[in-house]
Amino acid sequence: MAGQLSAAAFQGFGQIMQGQEAGDVSRMNAKGDFLNAEQAQQTGNANAALAGQDLERKTAEARAAISASGVDANTGSPLAVMHDLVTQGALQKKLIEYQGQTTSTAYLNKSMLDSEQATADRSAGYIAAGSTVLTAADNALQQSVGGGFWG
Repeated sequence: MAGQLSAAAFQGFGQIMQGQEAGDVSRMNAKGDFLNAEQAQQTGNANAALAGQDLERKTAEARAAISASGVDANTGSPLAVMHDLVTQGALQKKLIEYQGQTTSTAYLNKSMLDSEQATADRSAGYIAAGSTVLTAADNALQQSVGGGFWG
């Protein structure tokens, strides 16, 4: 009987350790996801800034080309072309920012899920250990008195 209980205690200890290790892995995944979220946001911001610079360069080139042709850039078709160029460039910049934000948010959400999984993994180790020890105790009780706690 004592052998069964000590074996169950060792098995329970192993289950606790397994839960702790699984929790540690989930916690490390959460940290990695958090870092990925920061990087995605920074990359989105940097790419949006590059798109803004590209827009400024294209707008200046278009303005120079229109002025060099002797056309009034402030009226008619040249103005419409400039407006379209600026609008499309601004839209592209916002789209890049949005992509960075959504990627970052996805990583943050995964980070939170991994943190919750870490807690669940640790709890599962303790629950499994308790179940193992209680089952062994019941089996030992059944053998010694016939019937055990549960019947």
